[in-house]
Amino acid sequence: MKRIVIAIAVLTVAACATTAQTGDAESNIRQNTPNFSAFVNRSDAASIANIYAEDAVFMAPNAPATRGRSAIRQVWSGLLGSGRADLTLTTDSVTQSGDLAVEVGHYQFGMTPAGGATMRDTGKYVVVWKRINGQWQIADDIYNSDLPLTAPR
Repeated sequence: MKRIVIAIAVLTVAACATTAQTGDAESNIRQNTPNFSAFVNRSDAASIANIYAEDAVFMAPNAPATRGRSAIRQVWSGLLGSGRADLTLTTDSVTQSGDLAVEVGHYQFGMTPAGGATMRDTGKYVVVWKRINGQWQIADDIYNSDLPLTAPR
């Protein structure tokens, strides 16, 4: 009987620890996601890059993977230099295991080039977050469009 009580106590403590960790990742990620959108919308490539880990990988569609925070900053700077961006990210779920968490979500995006019509896109994304020195940073980032490919004109 004593062993059963001890086992239940250990399981209860473990369950509470897991819940606290999950809340830690989810609350931090749900705070960072709107910040990420705001940085994109004001064309702040440096702030965007600072959310990524030093060795992060950014996987945009129709392009090779970009490796490392500095290269990711350059890619975002180029992307955002082509017009005014309007990004909305919505987190659908966050799953945590220790110092890793996976965010799955969807996005709405518009890009308005100077003097041009707004191009719109909707799609989904998966981001792997890693806790580094107590902070959640993006380790891997991939997204793709829901829209069908169109033939070049």
